[in-house]
Amino acid sequence: MKELGNDLRLEINEYSDMSFSEFIKMKGGLIIDNSIEREELQHIDIIEDAPESIDWRKKGVVNPVKDQGKCGSCWTFSTIGSIESRWAIKSGHLLVLSEQELVDCDDTDLGCYGGLMDHAFKWLESHKLVSESDYPYKGETDSCSLDTSEGLVQLSGYKDIDKSDAGLINALQDGPISVGVLANDLWQSYSGGIVTIDDCPNGELNHGVVVVGYDANVYIVRNSWNSTWGESGYIRLSRKDNTCGIWNTASYPTF
Repeated sequence: MKELGNDLRLEINEYSDMSFSEFIKMKGGLIIDNSIEREELQHIDIIEDAPESIDWRKKGVVNPVKDQGKCGSCWTFSTIGSIESRWAIKSGHLLVLSEQELVDCDDTDLGCYGGLMDHAFKWLESHKLVSESDYPYKGETDSCSLDTSEGLVQLSGYKDIDKSDAGLINALQDGPISVGVLANDLWQSYSGGIVTIDDCPNGELNHGVVVVGYDANVYIVRNSWNSTWGESGYIRLSRKDNTCGIWNTASYPTF
């Protein structure tokens, strides 16, 4: 195990025998659409009464970490992760919803070949999500075998978030949020500690994840590479300086 600054730890894992290009093709999948005009929520300062920390896992509204397998479907796990949690906060019921529905049926994205959370949120304004048990995850793109007019959850829309720490912290008061990040080669071997801008600069985003909380120094980020990776499936990113580009394309669903 290699220890770096900020208690950052890297170690050999199940992905260590892969080149980074092979790894991120299999475990990434975020495709940024620069033609989208993001309607950002403009926040100048963090709200005065914001708590020093929030961890939505402790409130029972975050499902266990999932695994996207060998499929560039990170965008579906980011989309579904924030929907599951915000629906639980709204309804009192934590559902396990189907990523495979987005992989197969969302024709605005490319299944295992990539997609974007805002596209998926928009698609779900006119289609309903079913449960994971009704449409299980296969980790490969197939034809849609589902009536998407029937299901458990449908969105009224989504909100984009101001590109700032204040934007993320304010949005996190109401629930987890979907974000894009630059998952660089450090992510491939990450096993714990705090990632800073020096370790992971702002750059071209390639991976979709979910922010489930924060404290004075870090964002708590839920990944989709199984609970055997990182800190039981999570990674901590510094709140300073737009680490890994986490401010660039944050959004959340509305009902």
